Amino acid sequence: MGKKIRLKRKSTIAVLSILACLVGLASWMAAFYHTNHLPYQIPDKIYQAGDFVPVGNNYFISPDENPDGYSVQVNDAKLLTYQQLFEQYNLDYHEYSRLDEYGNVESNYVYDIELNISNTDNTTGYIFFGRYLLVDKSLTLFYNSTIQALVYPELADVGSLKLKPGANKTLHFFFTPSTGAVQKRVRKVEKMLTEDVFSLCVSEFPARLLIEIK
Repeated sequence: MGKKIRLKRKSTIAVLSILACLVGLASWMAAFYHTNHLPYQIPDKIYQAGDFVPVGNNYFISPDENPDGYSVQVNDAKLLTYQQLFEQYNLDYHEYSRLDEYGNVESNYVYDIELNISNTDNTTGYIFFGRYLLVDKSLTLFYNSTIQALVYPELADVGSLKLKPGANKTLHFFFTPSTGAVQKRVRKVEKMLTEDVFSLCVSEFPARLLIEIK
Protein backbone atom coordinates (compact mmCIF):
# COMPACT_ATOMS: atom_id res chain seq x y z
CA MET A 1 0.00 0.00 0.00
CA GLY A 2 2.74 2.41 0.99
CA LYS A 3 4.64 1.55 -2.18
CA LYS A 4 1.62 2.44 -4.32
CA ILE A 5 1.22 5.78 -2.54
CA ARG A 6 4.89 6.58 -3.11
CA LEU A 7 4.63 5.68 -6.80
CA LYS A 8 1.49 7.76 -7.16
CA ARG A 9 3.19 10.71 -5.44
CA LYS A 10 6.22 10.40 -7.74
CA SER A 11 3.95 10.27 -10.78
CA THR A 12 2.09 13.37 -9.61
CA ILE A 13 5.34 15.25 -9.02
CA ALA A 14 6.61 14.23 -12.47
CA VAL A 15 3.42 15.40 -14.14
CA LEU A 16 3.50 18.70 -12.27
CA SER A 17 7.16 19.18 -13.20
CA ILE A 18 6.40 18.55 -16.87
CA LEU A 19 3.47 20.98 -16.75
CA ALA A 20 5.66 23.60 -15.08
CA CYS A 21 8.31 23.17 -17.78
CA LEU A 22 5.69 23.46 -20.52
CA VAL A 23 4.24 26.62 -18.96
CA GLY A 24 7.72 28.10 -18.62
CA LEU A 25 8.59 27.22 -22.22
CA ALA A 26 5.31 28.71 -23.48
CA SER A 27 5.95 31.92 -21.51
CA TRP A 28 9.49 32.17 -22.87
CA MET A 29 8.32 31.63 -26.44
CA ALA A 30 5.59 34.26 -26.04
CA ALA A 31 8.10 36.75 -24.61
CA PHE A 32 10.63 35.95 -27.35
CA TYR A 33 8.00 36.45 -30.08
CA HIS A 34 6.79 39.70 -28.53
CA THR A 35 10.30 41.10 -28.14
CA ASN A 36 11.37 40.23 -31.67
CA HIS A 37 8.24 41.67 -33.23
CA LEU A 38 8.40 45.03 -31.49
CA PRO A 39 9.45 47.81 -33.89
CA TYR A 40 12.86 49.24 -33.07
CA GLN A 41 12.40 52.85 -32.09
CA ILE A 42 15.28 55.29 -32.51
CA PRO A 43 15.16 57.87 -29.72
CA ASP A 44 15.06 61.56 -30.61
CA LYS A 45 17.20 64.11 -28.78
CA ILE A 46 15.81 67.57 -29.45
CA TYR A 47 17.78 70.82 -29.21
CA GLN A 48 17.04 74.43 -30.06
CA ALA A 49 18.75 76.80 -32.49
CA GLY A 50 21.71 78.35 -30.70
CA ASP A 51 22.36 75.26 -28.57
CA PHE A 52 25.82 73.77 -28.59
CA VAL A 53 25.08 70.20 -29.75
CA PRO A 54 27.78 67.51 -29.28
CA VAL A 55 27.40 64.82 -31.93
CA GLY A 56 29.10 62.23 -29.74
CA ASN A 57 28.99 58.65 -31.01
CA ASN A 58 25.98 59.23 -33.25
CA TYR A 59 26.23 58.86 -37.01
CA PHE A 60 24.25 58.53 -40.27
CA ILE A 61 25.43 55.39 -42.06
CA SER A 62 28.41 53.85 -40.30
CA PRO A 63 30.07 54.17 -36.88
CA ASP A 64 33.27 54.69 -38.90
CA GLU A 65 32.17 58.31 -39.27
CA ASN A 66 33.35 58.61 -35.66
CA PRO A 67 32.17 62.22 -35.06
CA ASP A 68 32.84 62.09 -31.30
CA GLY A 69 34.43 65.41 -30.40
CA TYR A 70 32.53 67.34 -33.07
CA SER A 71 29.75 69.75 -32.16
CA VAL A 72 27.29 71.74 -34.25
CA GLN A 73 25.39 74.93 -33.57
CA VAL A 74 22.66 76.53 -35.68
CA ASN A 75 23.40 80.25 -35.84
CA ASP A 76 20.62 81.29 -38.20
CA ALA A 77 17.91 79.91 -40.49
CA LYS A 78 16.15 81.67 -43.35
CA LEU A 79 13.53 80.62 -45.85
CA LEU A 80 14.45 82.28 -49.15
CA THR A 81 13.02 82.40 -52.62
CA TYR A 82 15.44 81.57 -55.41
CA GLN A 83 15.59 85.25 -56.36
CA GLN A 84 16.51 86.23 -52.79
CA LEU A 85 19.06 83.42 -52.62
CA PHE A 86 20.87 84.45 -55.80
CA GLU A 87 20.81 88.13 -54.84
CA GLN A 88 22.15 87.42 -51.34
CA TYR A 89 25.10 85.36 -52.62
CA ASN A 90 25.63 87.39 -55.78
CA LEU A 91 25.17 84.38 -58.02
CA ASP A 92 24.43 84.21 -61.70
CA TYR A 93 20.81 83.12 -62.01
CA HIS A 94 21.55 81.47 -65.35
CA GLU A 95 23.94 79.01 -63.70
CA TYR A 96 21.10 77.19 -62.01
CA SER A 97 17.97 75.62 -63.44
CA ARG A 98 14.94 74.91 -61.26
CA LEU A 99 14.19 71.91 -63.44
CA ASP A 100 15.28 68.49 -62.24
CA GLU A 101 16.70 65.79 -64.52
CA TYR A 102 13.15 64.79 -65.54
CA GLY A 103 12.04 68.33 -66.37
CA ASN A 104 9.98 68.83 -63.20
CA VAL A 105 9.96 72.28 -61.60
CA GLU A 106 11.44 72.47 -58.10
CA SER A 107 10.01 74.45 -55.21
CA ASN A 108 10.48 78.22 -55.30
CA TYR A 109 11.80 78.10 -51.72
CA VAL A 110 15.18 77.23 -50.25
CA TYR A 111 16.04 76.87 -46.58
CA ASP A 112 19.39 78.46 -45.77
CA ILE A 113 20.89 77.20 -42.50
CA GLU A 114 24.00 78.85 -41.04
CA LEU A 115 25.82 76.21 -39.03
CA ASN A 116 28.95 76.41 -36.93
CA ILE A 117 30.89 73.14 -36.77
CA SER A 118 33.70 72.64 -34.27
CA ASN A 119 36.10 69.85 -33.36
CA THR A 120 37.68 69.65 -29.93
CA ASP A 121 40.07 66.68 -30.13
CA ASN A 122 39.01 64.22 -32.85
CA THR A 123 41.87 63.23 -35.17
CA THR A 124 40.15 60.59 -37.32
CA GLY A 125 36.41 61.31 -37.58
CA TYR A 126 34.35 63.65 -39.74
CA ILE A 127 30.92 65.25 -40.16
CA PHE A 128 28.74 63.72 -42.89
CA PHE A 129 26.78 66.87 -43.80
CA GLY A 130 25.66 65.41 -47.14
CA ARG A 131 23.10 63.38 -45.18
CA TYR A 132 21.69 66.32 -43.23
CA LEU A 133 17.92 66.76 -43.47
CA LEU A 134 15.29 69.27 -42.48
CA VAL A 135 12.32 67.36 -41.15
CA ASP A 136 8.76 68.19 -40.24
CA LYS A 137 5.94 65.85 -39.26
CA SER A 138 5.20 64.95 -42.87
CA LEU A 139 7.70 66.81 -45.06
CA THR A 140 11.42 66.29 -45.54
CA LEU A 141 13.81 68.77 -47.11
CA PHE A 142 17.02 67.35 -48.54
CA TYR A 143 20.52 68.77 -48.65
CA ASN A 144 20.90 70.46 -52.04
CA SER A 145 24.43 69.80 -53.25
CA THR A 146 23.91 71.80 -56.47
CA ILE A 147 23.16 75.05 -54.65
CA GLN A 148 25.90 74.24 -52.13
CA ALA A 149 28.44 74.01 -54.95
CA LEU A 150 27.36 77.37 -56.38
CA VAL A 151 27.89 79.11 -53.03
CA TYR A 152 30.95 77.07 -52.06
CA PRO A 153 32.72 75.80 -55.21
CA GLU A 154 35.28 74.05 -53.01
CA LEU A 155 32.48 71.79 -51.72
CA ALA A 156 31.41 70.58 -55.17
CA ASP A 157 31.01 66.79 -55.03
CA VAL A 158 31.95 66.83 -51.33
CA GLY A 159 29.56 65.56 -48.68
CA SER A 160 31.69 65.49 -45.55
CA LEU A 161 33.86 67.80 -43.50
CA LYS A 162 36.94 66.98 -41.46
CA LEU A 163 38.43 69.60 -39.14
CA LYS A 164 41.70 69.65 -37.26
CA PRO A 165 41.44 69.36 -33.46
CA GLY A 166 40.64 72.78 -31.98
CA ALA A 167 39.28 74.13 -35.27
CA ASN A 168 35.81 75.36 -36.15
CA LYS A 169 34.10 76.43 -39.36
CA THR A 170 30.90 78.32 -40.17
CA LEU A 171 29.07 77.32 -43.34
CA HIS A 172 25.66 77.79 -44.91
CA PHE A 173 23.78 74.65 -45.92
CA PHE A 174 20.84 74.61 -48.31
CA PHE A 175 17.74 72.41 -48.26
CA THR A 176 14.86 71.93 -50.68
CA PRO A 177 11.88 69.54 -50.85
CA SER A 178 11.86 66.78 -53.44
CA THR A 179 10.34 67.66 -56.81
CA GLY A 180 7.98 64.71 -56.35
CA ALA A 181 6.45 66.27 -53.24
CA VAL A 182 6.16 69.63 -54.99
CA GLN A 183 4.52 68.15 -58.07
CA LYS A 184 1.93 66.26 -56.02
CA ARG A 185 0.90 69.10 -53.69
CA VAL A 186 2.70 72.33 -54.50
CA ARG A 187 0.36 74.62 -52.51
CA LYS A 188 0.45 72.41 -49.42
CA VAL A 189 4.24 72.11 -49.57
CA GLU A 190 4.72 75.87 -49.87
CA LYS A 191 2.26 76.45 -47.00
CA MET A 192 4.21 74.03 -44.83
CA LEU A 193 7.52 75.65 -45.77
CA THR A 194 6.31 79.08 -44.72
CA GLU A 195 4.35 78.09 -41.60
CA ASP A 196 5.67 74.86 -40.06
CA VAL A 197 8.48 74.24 -37.60
CA PHE A 198 11.37 72.24 -39.06
CA SER A 199 14.27 70.53 -37.35
CA LEU A 200 17.75 69.96 -38.67
CA CYS A 201 18.68 66.27 -38.40
CA VAL A 202 22.43 65.87 -37.81
CA SER A 203 22.52 62.13 -37.02
CA GLU A 204 20.26 59.09 -37.30
CA PHE A 205 21.82 56.27 -35.22
CA PRO A 206 21.81 55.21 -32.44
CA ALA A 207 20.01 58.47 -31.56
CA ARG A 208 18.50 61.01 -33.93
CA LEU A 209 19.77 64.47 -33.05
CA LEU A 210 17.30 67.20 -34.05
CA ILE A 211 17.77 70.95 -33.81
CA GLU A 212 14.57 73.01 -34.07
CA ILE A 213 15.29 75.97 -36.29
CA LYS A 214 12.26 78.14 -35.57
